[in-house]
Amino acid sequence: MDYQQQQQQVARHVARTLRGRNFQGFPIRRSFVFSPEPRTPSPMVELMRTAKGGGGKGGRVRLLLYLAALWIAGTQKDENGTYFTQRAPRFWAELLELEDPSVKGARAIRNARDALIERGLFLPHPDPRVIILCREDRKGEKYSIPTGGQGDSYFRVPEEFFTGGKIKKMTLPGIAMYVIALSVVKIPEKGMPPSLVFRPHVTREKFGLADLSRKKGIKELIDLDIFIDVTDPLEIMRYGYGYEGQPRNLSKSVAINPAYLPRLTR
Repeated sequence: MDYQQQQQQVARHVARTLRGRNFQGFPIRRSFVFSPEPRTPSPMVELMRTAKGGGGKGGRVRLLLYLAALWIAGTQKDENGTYFTQRAPRFWAELLELEDPSVKGARAIRNARDALIERGLFLPHPDPRVIILCREDRKGEKYSIPTGGQGDSYFRVPEEFFTGGKIKKMTLPGIAMYVIALSVVKIPEKGMPPSLVFRPHVTREKFGLADLSRKKGIKELIDLDIFIDVTDPLEIMRYGYGYEGQPRNLSKSVAINPAYLPRLTR
């Protein structure tokens, strides 16, 4: 069995286990994605970065592990109201389709878990298999399910993010742009969702995401058919094309593929 088969087998088993409790997708507070102040990194962007400010493989694993923990541990709490899960590092490595899940992948998961503890998104525990969730705002407080009330608004990420077989092909910018898009899209009862435009200035201002990551993420998601390019052809003709076929002075209009939107109802 190759890594992709392993990943889909594990993800679909988790989805079956959680079905009924998590059918509409798992919730994430918008405070995780939106910058606390203009042009400052959001908690998500901070999580993506290393201590020196870069991203890369480590940032990708950290972000994926936190999202996966919200999906799984966010449905399970003990008698003290602590949301947790106990699973071997290899399980997470397989779920996230990391190379060599028994050794290299498991090591990457352990490193990511330690980093998430340091950054106030997991609580420490002596057993390396135990993950205890903290709130998305990085205050080190125990996780609670968002209420949707004032200051506690949230959106949902569908399980198809993990079960759709595209995790391996998604880079850190692609994952970030997908989560950002989910945080602002209005989900229709039927048909296509409204188009979204992520302009450089606004994306930097609201989410703290660099323009290079914005452009790379959008292109990747279109290539993976997670985003659908709905840019008006007349607008493209009006502005023309610049270097490498990219439209000059034009931000693409995109819609999230309905297959990668959370469900409104059963």
